[in-house]
Amino acid sequence: METNHTYFVDEIILEILARLPIKSLIRTKCVCKLWYNLASHKSFTQLYNHLSLKNAMLLLQVTDSSTDSTSIVFVNGSLHWMTQSFAYILVLDLSLDSWRRILLPEEMGCGNGSGNRVYLLEFDGKLSVIQISSVWMNIWVLQDYGKGKWDLIDRVSLRCIRGMVPGIFPISQGGDYVFLAGHKQVLVYQRKTRSWKEMYSVKNNSTMPLWFSAHSFRGTIFSCR
Repeated sequence: METNHTYFVDEIILEILARLPIKSLIRTKCVCKLWYNLASHKSFTQLYNHLSLKNAMLLLQVTDSSTDSTSIVFVNGSLHWMTQSFAYILVLDLSLDSWRRILLPEEMGCGNGSGNRVYLLEFDGKLSVIQISSVWMNIWVLQDYGKGKWDLIDRVSLRCIRGMVPGIFPISQGGDYVFLAGHKQVLVYQRKTRSWKEMYSVKNNSTMPLWFSAHSFRGTIFSCR
């Protein structure tokens, strides 16, 4: 009786392993010596973390508190805060234990009297600023961290959700999407189709607005050696 065996080259096995959740990946390292060596290599760690960054999960927290909190973004080994005056971004380099400032794009024209709302987020490992007006959402990305060079990567019309605009704010984004939260729901904007979709809605009879906080979660691996 003949038995047909299907073999995969190492490159294909690497691509499969790199897309597994952390727990499943740990279990596969016990299958055979080859898989253990592949998953333990430094290049695999870089591949896994890169793919995990592109497929981040969204952790959503819903509370009945409207207390405002300062958004802190960790990018490029540093913590970033938006100043209350929206004049610049304050940066704390954790490796050097030093402080610096990054100016916002001049074209934004932000300020306390501009009428625009500004939010600090991460975009595929880079620092990003989202500016929301009554009809537009502008998305800026810091392309050159050293020189402070910003690029406007998207300009989104908010006319089809105009009634929600005063109460919405961005909570997470990636290359293909932007998540925005309101008092009772979370919306997702698909960049490729330029369409809006309701992702989550609070199903209760409460008349008080609920406030959302969300974090982009991704599994990462690193060597302890």
